[in-house]
Amino acid sequence: MRQFFIHNGQSEIGPFDFDQLKSQSLTKDTPVWYEGMENWTTAEKVEELKTLFNIKSIPPPLVKQIVETKPTPPNFQPTNYNTSNATTETPAKKKSFFVPAVLGGIIVLGSLIGWLVYKNSQNSSTINTLQEQVTTQDNSIQTQQNQDAEKEAERQRINAAVTEKNMKFRNNFENYIKVQNQDPSVDYTLGGISEFNVYVSNETTYLLDQVDIYIQYIRKNGELAQEKTISLFNVPAGSSETGIAPSSVNGVKVTCSISKIISKKMHFCFPSDNGNSEDPYFCK
Repeated sequence: MRQFFIHNGQSEIGPFDFDQLKSQSLTKDTPVWYEGMENWTTAEKVEELKTLFNIKSIPPPLVKQIVETKPTPPNFQPTNYNTSNATTETPAKKKSFFVPAVLGGIIVLGSLIGWLVYKNSQNSSTINTLQEQVTTQDNSIQTQQNQDAEKEAERQRINAAVTEKNMKFRNNFENYIKVQNQDPSVDYTLGGISEFNVYVSNETTYLLDQVDIYIQYIRKNGELAQEKTISLFNVPAGSSETGIAPSSVNGVKVTCSISKIISKKMHFCFPSDNGNSEDPYFCK
C-alpha cells in the first residue's frame, strides 16, 4: 500500500495510508510526497487523492438572448360608405370626417414611435447590465488565477526552504546531534567499570526515531577490553534523552560515539549511504 507524506505549512508529517489521510483535512493545495516522486507536488495532482476534497468549478455566466419584438400595427379597416347617400352628402360633411381621421392616425403613429423608443431604451439597459456582469466575472476569474499563482509560488518557496534545512541538518549532523556520558565509577585495582548514564541531545527541529551509541571499554594498557551498543528511541526535537551503559569487569575508561541515526521526518539515515554526493545520508 502506498504511504504518503504531507506538509502542514510547518513540518512534514506522515507516513499515512489512504484511509489515514481522510482524517488529515486534506485540501487540493496540500503538499504531498510519496516514494517514487522526485519532488513534492500538490494533492490535486495525485489522481487517487482527488476524492478526499471537493474541487468546485465556476460555471460561465448565463447570457440571455434578447429577441427584439416589433409591434404589429392594427389591421386597417376601410370605411364602408353607403353609395346610396353619396349623392346627397354635402362637401362640408366629407371634410369634417377627414380631419379627425388624420388626427387619429398621427396620434397612433406617435404612440407607436414612443413605444419603440421605450423598448429600445430597455434593451440597451439590459445589454449594459449583462456586459457589466461579464466584466465582473472576468475580473473575478483573473483575481483567482493570480491568487492561485501566488500560492503555488509560496508552496515552492516553502518546499525549497524545507529541503535546504533538512539537507543542512543531515550533512552537518555532528553539530546538532551530540552524545555525552557520565564519568563512570572505575576499580583501578582489579579493573572494571560500573554502569553509567549516556546522554543524547537533539538540536534539530525533527524527532529522532533511533540513535545508537557505540561504547568502548579500554584497559590500562590502552587495549580494547569490551564494546557495547545501546539504543535510544524517540529523542524529541530540541531536547535530550538518557540511556544507561552496562558495567564491565574490565577497563579503566570508556569512549562513547554515535554509530547510527534514523529520523523519518528528516529523511535521515546514518551511516547508510542512500543519497548522492551532495546529500549522502538522504533516505526515503
